[in-house]
Amino acid sequence: MYAIDGRAALTERDVPTLPGYRGMGPVRVGNDAWRQVQHDVYGSAVLAATHVFFDARLARRGDAALFERLERFGRRAAALFDRPDAGLWELRGSAQVHTFSSVMCWCACDRLARIAEHLGMPARAVAWRDEALRIASFVDANCVDPSR
Repeated sequence: MYAIDGRAALTERDVPTLPGYRGMGPVRVGNDAWRQVQHDVYGSAVLAATHVFFDARLARRGDAALFERLERFGRRAAALFDRPDAGLWELRGSAQVHTFSSVMCWCACDRLARIAEHLGMPARAVAWRDEALRIASFVDANCVDPSR
């Protein structure tokens, strides 16, 4: 998270004189989310870039160089999918493993496998598919209630 001027530290403060929406305050100025760890962002970034590899209408398509840059997100996703974070809801003061974060880490690896296959990189496709399957196994074992 960055301020419009590029600063990374976005100091946050409460405004106790304002009641907030329907009196549910606090009203905050700034944003302390820059301090939070959110593992879902790796999947979000890869997912957002995936279309440039597959949409033939684009003048500039994704290539091996972009794929290699995206792999950095995949490596982080593969390393952190089962670690506590603040989650999509930006919980303050308590980190836990969130299903959404784990699934988005899976998404990063799954899309990298598809991109690698599309680019004709079979070894990379297999490696990313294996990571996606490893994360999917974790999600199935820890994040899904089979009775539901």
